[in-house]
Amino acid sequence: MNDLDESIIRFCLLHEEGHIRLWYYMGIYPIVAIYLIWLILHGIEIIFLIIAAVLGIIFCRQLQLLEEYRSDEFASNELKQKYSVSKPSEILESALKMYPITQGIYGIPLTGIE
Repeated sequence: MNDLDESIIRFCLLHEEGHIRLWYYMGIYPIVAIYLIWLILHGIEIIFLIIAAVLGIIFCRQLQLLEEYRSDEFASNELKQKYSVSKPSEILESALKMYPITQGIYGIPLTGIE
């Protein structure tokens, strides 16, 4: 925590607030689970069940990545509007550079938010 400055902490807290305000993507997980249970109860062949499960996982993961991006976008907009930060992306990059595992996860560049 010693390496974190106030702007990084503010960005992280605003990012988490973005998750709370944009929670609507999380509702898809129970829907996918219910669909898979419905397939099981209706005796769908195992190969089709596996395909449906894999597609459901891929779909949910893509929504999760979109939610992360939208939370970053929310934090970025809040920093611009409320704290007069001209380039929030620099704060995000400096925060993520502290944790190399987060850099470019799944090929998503970190500079997409200005």
